[in-house]
Amino acid sequence: MRFKGLPIVIVGALLLVGSSASAQVRLSTPRAESVPDVYVVTSGDTLWDIASQFFGDPYEWPRIWSYNPAITNPHW
Repeated sequence: MRFKGLPIVIVGALLLVGSSASAQVRLSTPRAESVPDVYVVTSGDTLWDIASQFFGDPYEWPRIWSYNPAITNPHW
């Protein structure tokens, strides 16, 4: 009987984790009105920075790479 409140704490923690994970999914969804059809790369630009600017999530950089087959290796 000593741990009577423990299941409530665990359920509450799971609800918090679930709601923050769904918020991250919504944040990484691109906003169509702010993503241009063409972007001219300037000196110093990285796929990481461009993805962060237009998609709101720098981890979306592989998506930009997939649209640009001329970029042979973005890792160097």
